[in-house]
Formats: sequence, C-alpha cells, structure tokens
Amino acid sequence: MKRLGKIIFLMLCIAVGLIALLLAYDYIFHPHPSRIKATHFQYSPTARLFDKNEYQAFRDSIYLLSEQLKVSDSLQRPVQVTFHMKYAVKSDSMTLQPFSYSIRIGSEYLVNGNQSEKIGTPAPIQDFITLTGEQIRIGGPQEKPTVVNLWFIGCKGCMQEMPGLNTLQEKFGERVNFVALTFDSEEQVKRFLTKHAFNFQQVTDAEAYIKEIGSFPYPENIFIDKTGIIVDVHGVFEPTSISEMGYMESIIKKML
Repeated sequence: MKRLGKIIFLMLCIAVGLIALLLAYDYIFHPHPSRIKATHFQYSPTARLFDKNEYQAFRDSIYLLSEQLKVSDSLQRPVQVTFHMKYAVKSDSMTLQPFSYSIRIGSEYLVNGNQSEKIGTPAPIQDFITLTGEQIRIGGPQEKPTVVNLWFIGCKGCMQEMPGLNTLQEKFGERVNFVALTFDSEEQVKRFLTKHAFNFQQVTDAEAYIKEIGSFPYPENIFIDKTGIIVDVHGVFEPTSISEMGYMESIIKKML
C-alpha cells in the first residue's frame, strides 16, 4: 500500500508539473493582447509614431502642460491627465502600442482621447451566473443602472483602482448593479479573492462577451443606464484622487 501511495503521489506531481509547463508555454508564446510589451508607440488621432524615448518625452510634455494649466486656471480646478493604451499589435519588425490621452479640468475635457464608439449604443444583452451562483443580466432594460468593470489577474491598473471601485460599490450599491468581468477562470478568481477585496458581482471565463462590449485594454469601466444604453466608458482611474473619484461619482449620479 505504501508503495502504491508513493506511485500515486509521484504521478500527481508529474501531472501538476506538466500543467505548469503548459501554462508557462501558453503565457510566453500566446500572451493575452493586454500583456504584450511595446517597442513603438502610435498616437491614434494623427498616426504619429514614437520610439520609447520619444514617447516618454511626449508624455513628459503633456504632464508639463497640465502643470501650466493648473497655474493659469483662475478657478483652481483640479487638472487630470490620463493616457489611454489600446491593444498592442505585433509584427516582424516591431510591437506597436496605439495610444491617446485626455486632459480634464474639473469636469470639462480639453482633450478627450477616451471617446469610445460604444457610447450611445446598446450594451449586448447576455445572462451570466456569478461566482456566488446568482443569475444576472447585462444589457437591456433594468431596474438599476449598471457599472461593468473589465479586469484580469496580474493587471496593475486593475489592482490600482480596486479600492476606489469598492468605495463606489459601498456608496451606490443599493441603487446600482456593479459587475466585474474577466477572462480568468473561476478557480483563479476565487483564489485571488481570498487575498484581495473586490466587492463587485464577479463573472469569470467571459472573454467572448468582453470582446463584444470592450473598447480599450484593461482595466475598463463601462456605465450602462437603466435602458441598456452605454452612456460612458472610462479607463483606469486613481482612487486616491479626489477629482477622479468625484468624476466617477458624477457619471453614476447622472444614471440614477
């Protein structure tokens, strides 16, 4: 019996090792689009191309402009700069990262590079079973508006905004549906949630629907009104920023 137990244990170890190797191979040779590292950057509105150094200099110039706007604004409104990174495209010679940027003073956009084509369109209607076994629907007429967060494990921006998302859920949870969608598996997300607080209704293995509803790389927050229309789309935000949290709350309040 002892020998049989050792054999079974050895076979289990080999199986686990093989699974780990397969996962590592898939991660390296078939990375999800959001994990691809760029060698060049392209400003989407003008198709201007930057190498890494030129891109960093461009970013610095935009942040310098924002500081100048803070000084010149007589109302002393907060100035928010956000860079929106789209899916990287890989070729033989380079990996190209399209991007745009937004500059917002208070609630007014001077430059809005996050205008999704999905805004003003109906959200795709689909039923889901959440991690806790509840049946929910995204899209179509609802009693409450819905905030959909697109995320995945290992996404730094997703982790960054989770405390802020939890705050929004705590404040508006009785009047708004908060749903998080990921392509990660049920097992992976359950394991993640034992260590990290993310108080949305969780839907896993949802890559097909994410491709339908999403516009930009992760994280992405999609605001759907009671009639099922997408009224706003927002990328990663900084939860420690009073202006950013205020702006996210203003979108939700408009849907109530």
